[in-house]
Amino acid sequence: MDASIGGTYHCCVPKCTNDSRYDPERKISFHKFPKDAFVRKTWIIKIKRDLGANFRISDATRVCSSHFLTTEIQKTLTGKRKLAQGAVPSLFAWSISATPKRPGPRRRLVENFDDNIAKAPKLSCTSTSPDAENQILGEKIVTPFVSNDHDYVVETLSTEEKLQAALKEVELLQTQVTTLSSNTFCLNRFSTDNTMINFYTGFVNYENTKECLYCLTAHCNNNG
Repeated sequence: MDASIGGTYHCCVPKCTNDSRYDPERKISFHKFPKDAFVRKTWIIKIKRDLGANFRISDATRVCSSHFLTTEIQKTLTGKRKLAQGAVPSLFAWSISATPKRPGPRRRLVENFDDNIAKAPKLSCTSTSPDAENQILGEKIVTPFVSNDHDYVVETLSTEEKLQAALKEVELLQTQVTTLSSNTFCLNRFSTDNTMINFYTGFVNYENTKECLYCLTAHCNNNG
């Protein structure tokens, strides 16, 4: 399995055109088929060749280093390249250019969703425009429903319940009117209270004034 340095060799792998004559810098090495029967049979299967009249393995039959992993190629102290024990060719034109396997339905769904998200316009977090509140998914724009009165729980009241609520509101308003009326500043509050009249006006009650004047007049007449 040692790599050949001298001589002219051509790779026997189908679709490979590597030839030692066109590699003057010796970047490609050409390797013999292994002597181990099992490994040799594996090589034949891997390179998709059938032993017969059109293909026979001889001392000149080689497989180039382009079909092996770099970790499988070793270099000796003399600069000669050889394959690691048990190395098997695995790099071919048909395996590289083959159509990739189609992903399963679940994987396609995830990939399509990721593509739609990546293509969607970026929205600013500080935007206050209505368009910025839209949720974009692919080419469809889904606008969330927002109630005009911002009611998150809508309760439906019966006619009887509405009537009872209205009566309570009327009762409350009447109580407020009574309270305001009792606090109103007017003559009706102290028209019959002489003390209050004197406090707010500085005048005595008319009746008291009349009695006082009568007393004074009578006193004067008696003295006259």
